[in-house]
Formats: sequence, structure tokens, C-alpha cells
Amino acid sequence: MLAIVIPLSLIAAFFYALSDFLEQRAAARTVTGEPDGSRLGASRRLAAAGRSAVRTLRRLTHDRLWFLGWAVGTTAYFVQAAALHLGSVSVVQALQVTSLLFTLPLSTLGRPWSPKARDWLGGGFIVAGLILFLAARGATHGAASPHRDRFLFILLMLLAAVVGLSVLAGLRSGPLRATLLACAAGASFAASASL
Repeated sequence: MLAIVIPLSLIAAFFYALSDFLEQRAAARTVTGEPDGSRLGASRRLAAAGRSAVRTLRRLTHDRLWFLGWAVGTTAYFVQAAALHLGSVSVVQALQVTSLLFTLPLSTLGRPWSPKARDWLGGGFIVAGLILFLAARGATHGAASPHRDRFLFILLMLLAAVVGLSVLAGLRSGPLRATLLACAAGASFAASASL
């Protein structure tokens, strides 16, 4: 079954990388000119960030490049669902990290620079880690019935983390804001895949 699950997972990872690339390019050209709000107080900065996000989303819904990225991302979601139907969540989700490898060459399209040797070296470590993980994982023995109470508790904790990270991101700017939002999105993807 891994002979089907692994290619499906890699295809989904590629589609996610392509989707992120297209949506990021669309968002970058939409967001230019937005005030950063760094001189505002925390509550006013959070409110300004919310208004800015709504304006950006409104613009993006009419952007063809962003819509194409959204369609590719939706396709990735269904390909990933097929992989999850046929394989285990630990294999499929572990392989989603390969989207980073696909992002390296995509990020250079239309740009005058290319990934550095250390970027490719990091990608090589990702591949080596995935090979070791898949070779060493062996058979998994799950419980006969799911622990619903434990699962609900974990989902509530993830929800609290996503909300907390999103609120914190609204109070920050630049790379820290992007990192906080990426962590919130990662927690959401993990919950979605498990469900």
C-alpha cells in the first residue's frame, strides 16, 4: 500500500507548495502599501490588523492568481485525503514536509536569485530523515477503539493554541508575525489530517 500512499502524499505536498507559491505571490502584490501600525497601542494595532486582513481577503478573492492557488490547494487537500484513506496519518503527514523541498525551486521563479547550497543541504537532511523514519517506523498498533475524550481534549488544546498564536500574531509584525501564523496554520493542518 505504501507504493500508492507515498506518491499520493508527494503529489499532495507538491500541490500544497504550488498553492502556497501562487497565493503568496498574489498576496504580496495585494498587501503592498498597507500601513504597519507599529506606532499604535496593542489593542489598536490588533484592530488595525483585523481591518487590514479583511481588506486583503476582499482583494484576494477577486485576484485570479490567488484563486488559482486556492484551486490547486483544494486539489492538494483531496489528494491528501486519498492518501490518508489508504495509509496512516503518520506516513502521510510526515511526507507533507517535502513541500519545503518543492518550495525551494518555486520560490526562485521570476526572481534573480536561486537557493543557496545550505538550503539544498537542509533539504537533503529532510530527505534523509524521512527515509530513516519510513524505514524504522515498522508496524503501528493502534487502539481497538479511539479514545474520544483524549482526542477531544487534544483538539481543544490545539484550538486554544491556534487562537492564542493568531492573537499574538495580530500584535506583531514582520517575520515574527509570519512565524506565529505559520505555527497556527500547522496546528490546524495537523488537526484536520487527524480528523
